Amino acid sequence: MAVALRRFTTNDLRQYQAWLEAIDAQRYMSHCFPASFDGHIVNENPNVCWFVIVYNDLDAGSVWLEREDAKDYVFQLGILIGREELFGKGIGREAIEQAILATQTDIPFTAVRLNVRKDNTRAIACYMACSFRMVGQGVKTNAKGERIEFLTMERVTPNNSFKQTPIKPGAA
Repeated sequence: MAVALRRFTTNDLRQYQAWLEAIDAQRYMSHCFPASFDGHIVNENPNVCWFVIVYNDLDAGSVWLEREDAKDYVFQLGILIGREELFGKGIGREAIEQAILATQTDIPFTAVRLNVRKDNTRAIACYMACSFRMVGQGVKTNAKGERIEFLTMERVTPNNSFKQTPIKPGAA
């Protein structure tokens, strides 16, 4: 399995929207974009690293790490595999590892945190395989008034603790 990352660009937005629709992302995700995304891709933003996941030379999804508070050393993780036929192949696990390494190369941080729906057992298993541990849980209400139970998971990331996997050449 060949998984690589390249920087997300404005040219990727159309494909990204198609992925969101193809997998009915609202079923799994409350936040489908980095919180700071305003419709424009700004790769110089020091608080977000956003990548396209490339699997066997095919754009397969997206992963991002984003610092919510510029004074904090904890990043939030978001990931989307945009092709249902690619679920369960370990692509997300490898992409998370690569994204953490690539981001930490540019921006030091101490932990990665995420929220995941409590009923999303596939994603929870992936995060646990990536050394995330449950640190909290809660319930929120979506725009339709539905209650959604979620888990908060976290992974401590001491510097240089991951094997180095390069970003795909030509990705800037």
